[in-house]
Amino acid sequence: MQFKELADQLKGESAEPIEGTVIERTGKKEGRQINTFVLRTSTRPPRTLYRKNLRNEPAVFLETEVPARILENIKQKLTKS
Repeated sequence: MQFKELADQLKGESAEPIEGTVIERTGKKEGRQINTFVLRTSTRPPRTLYRKNLRNEPAVFLETEVPARILENIKQKLTKS
């Protein structure tokens, strides 16, 4: 499973709607752009399930496979709530 498909795959296991987005923000140093992938619930307030600062392009990251350890950790967070 790829990161871009992660939210769609976990929707069936979660009672809350889940969204995966890439957030772009500026860093403390002038001109530095930081991209962060965030997987969170679409509730009020949103609950973050996974966050990862990206070192490469967002499109490349979204195409990579989700490691089994990370997937298991996210699923555990879903069952705790």
